[in-house]
Amino acid sequence: ALSEHPSLTLETCELEEEKPSITLETLKALKQKHPNNTYIYLMGEDVFAGIDAWDDWTELIQYSHIVLINRHNPTHQQKTPKAWQPKLTADIEDLHKKTHGHVLQLSIPPYILSSSNIRSGLKAKQNRWLEEVPESVKRYILKHHLYKAQLT
Repeated sequence: ALSEHPSLTLETCELEEEKPSITLETLKALKQKHPNNTYIYLMGEDVFAGIDAWDDWTELIQYSHIVLINRHNPTHQQKTPKAWQPKLTADIEDLHKKTHGHVLQLSIPPYILSSSNIRSGLKAKQNRWLEEVPESVKRYILKHHLYKAQLT
């Protein structure tokens, strides 16, 4: 998926963990290992809708930028949590000025595929997601058993 974007890299540290990953702990570990790197946590509206159930979710911004992606209704902006409102920016260039601490809301054309949809489809033994992802992404998911994926 990143082959067309050579300036981006994929961090796979969570794949090496035997226990479920916790986003905040992963970001803390990455920031400790590479303090000068900029990390951007992309969060779809489906994940964002339940963010207040996460432990210490307000701390995410101390280790990364947060980009809230609205992919179902591009004219609607998610309401940014009060804790993050002072960090809200409308200028994507602000993400280049600091290694963490900004919140950016992006609207993209409707695209229904998400990690939540893949998980739900796999749980229901539906493989529709296989048709939705690029071939390279599908091979990677299956090879590395992401989401406990397997063809049935």
